[in-house]
Amino acid sequence: MRYIFNFFVGNSHNNALYSILSRHVLRPTPYAAQNRGGQRQEHIEVTPRAEKVLNLGTRIMATLTQYPHCCPQHLQTLLDSLHILTSARHSNDKQEKDWQLTLQTAQILRVNLHKFDSKDLKILGARGEESLQTFVLTYLISHESSWMTEQSFKGWSAIRAELTSSLYGIIKDLLRLQFKFRYDDDDDLFTAIAYSLTDITQSDKHILYGLSFLHLMPILDRERYGSPFDGVILKILRSRWDTNRLDPGVWAKGHSQRMRMLTAGEDLNPGESAQLTQLTTEVISHYADWLVHHHQDGERRVSFLQTGSAWLRDLAVHNMSNWSCIGTDTIRNTMAFSQDDPITYGNCVRVLCLLCSEEKTSRMIREDKGIDEIIDYLPE
Repeated sequence: MRYIFNFFVGNSHNNALYSILSRHVLRPTPYAAQNRGGQRQEHIEVTPRAEKVLNLGTRIMATLTQYPHCCPQHLQTLLDSLHILTSARHSNDKQEKDWQLTLQTAQILRVNLHKFDSKDLKILGARGEESLQTFVLTYLISHESSWMTEQSFKGWSAIRAELTSSLYGIIKDLLRLQFKFRYDDDDDLFTAIAYSLTDITQSDKHILYGLSFLHLMPILDRERYGSPFDGVILKILRSRWDTNRLDPGVWAKGHSQRMRMLTAGEDLNPGESAQLTQLTTEVISHYADWLVHHHQDGERRVSFLQTGSAWLRDLAVHNMSNWSCIGTDTIRNTMAFSQDDPITYGNCVRVLCLLCSEEKTSRMIREDKGIDEIIDYLPE
């Protein structure tokens, strides 16, 4: 009974706060009709009333962040209020307080959407869905964005990690709800997501989070649109490897998610397949010969080799054309240093069995006099 009482009290409290936003932020007077254009102009001109409304709106946003409740009927009011309260500055000239309001809005949206089901999307309506998508597209910013001034960039950097996490959470829940994303050349959320994921300055934590929902992305009509997710996992892994920032968790997550995307119908194109094979060969070759000084180094090495051998196994199984790109020396060297690791060793044995089953590759192995060495590695 106490829980039910608190639930209704909390909802009544939130309803009152959203009502205040609607009456004071979206209207010139509490009982006038909404006039978003006029209210934006007031904030652009920084009138005395606009300063009071900004202070009021900031306090309400902070309270809603602290005590969130699922209120799908009020999310349009929330998004409209943010647009008005930050309208005194263009997006490339936002100040720290603007970014804080943006972060709070994202956090409120995330909490709401996490509790949503399909009927709640219907409550949002077409305009609410459009506003929600525009919000995510506007604020899912990559580090390379050149449109921000130094001051705006500084304010964004301070809240970037929290904002990105909230936006990724929103995207994941929208995908769960089978939200129909708008997709066109001029206003493309999918490309923004791809740019965000391939941003080399992103933390491993956020890359892992972003990869976790990548397999849920809709498969686009390539002939009509192309796909911004073509090779996106390859780009993430390659850029982090080339800058010595590849984490074993990201390496493993990249593999598992690419295989899930493959199962879902997002096929590997020949160029991507060959480049993944090349990258995997580089990673395996490096860690097979890596000197281990500490226990953590050993765990890191094992993790990279297990995932790398799984990459080669799956690439070889997927397409015979990848076989010519897989160096048997790499496999043999990995097996020599992995006899105590049944996962890596088993993956390598499977790859070698596949390679030996193809006449050209088998002949190359025999000419290299490696067949006897391979037989020694195989279980009796």
